[in-house]
Amino acid sequence: MARRKIIESEKYVPEDLDVKNWPIVLTDNLSDKDKATYLKRKKAVEMYLGNQPIKEIRYETGIDFESLRRLVLRCIDNRDENGVILGFRALIPNKRLKATQENRKRTTLTQGGSPNFLIHFPNLLN
Repeated sequence: MARRKIIESEKYVPEDLDVKNWPIVLTDNLSDKDKATYLKRKKAVEMYLGNQPIKEIRYETGIDFESLRRLVLRCIDNRDENGVILGFRALIPNKRLKATQENRKRTTLTQGGSPNFLIHFPNLLN
């Protein structure tokens, strides 16, 4: 069974797959190394969404299919705090898209201390 391309998925609206609708990235503040990585990723994503053959994308950018698939999904599956698609911004090297472990909501049993503490002092639960 052949793999279905991301761009053929009914999950995405055509506007999200059109790179002309994506916010631009100012590369002036990136280091030379990060800028080169970003531009290579951008070219690969543009080629993929432009229906270029995977072999050609790999030859021109050096990015394999699994990495390319991950990059494309990173671009179209994530939105900023205003609900705008991240697009090419998701390709910036070392850009974090999800909250770190410390920022995630914790449950009361895991908020410091040991659950055994409550076993030894059950009257604190009341």
